[in-house]
Amino acid sequence: MKNKSTKKEIYIFKKFAKLCSYSIDLMSIIKKEPPEPDILCSLSDGSIIAFELTEIIDEDLARSFNDSIRLKEAFNDKLEQLEENFNNALIYIAFNEGILFRRKKNSIQKIINYLLTLDKTAEGEFRPKDLIDIAKFITISRGIIGPIIDVESVAWIDDPCKERVKRKFEKKYETESNNIELLAYYELQPKEPDNILEYKLNSLKEFVKNNIKSSEFQRVWVYSVRKNKIVFIYPNL
Repeated sequence: MKNKSTKKEIYIFKKFAKLCSYSIDLMSIIKKEPPEPDILCSLSDGSIIAFELTEIIDEDLARSFNDSIRLKEAFNDKLEQLEENFNNALIYIAFNEGILFRRKKNSIQKIINYLLTLDKTAEGEFRPKDLIDIAKFITISRGIIGPIIDVESVAWIDDPCKERVKRKFEKKYETESNNIELLAYYELQPKEPDNILEYKLNSLKEFVKNNIKSSEFQRVWVYSVRKNKIVFIYPNL
């Protein structure tokens, strides 16, 4: 029986295969084991092509991103206390850096108690002394159907994509195919501004351009599973 990791990789590769420029025979896709590349498949012309897969994920960021979701859910469980004074408000809380999730969660009632001391029309940025060890600031915006609470999550500055590609470039593979390509995929990543993504992909392109000839790969692809979109190819087809 295929394990969960194998099923996941085949599922993701099939989604990618339907988008990419190659005419990949979906029925020919086979999961292989090291030292072979992860996937072996055939094209419509009968030629064989191999793909090595690598998932791009910043584990620290993913943990932080998931914690921010859990924290908002914990706040939502207590929103009833804020309905009277903040029924038209978005409340944004920026926690101090380095505070663990448990401490943030344990501070929820303290933050709510502070908010309840404010005037019903309070708006703007607040830096309460009683919360100085927990939060950098709290902002309140009016004019929406509330209350809504949002919390600061860590921005994705360091991109692990180039590091993952670099590791794969250093490996050696054995395969019956004359063509090995690398498929790096994003599955769980937070949304980021287009200019930041463009910067990262340009940086990756420069690295691949300078190093692909010394690797086992003929081409590198980057695929966003969430967007179901190929965001990078080098060299272009």
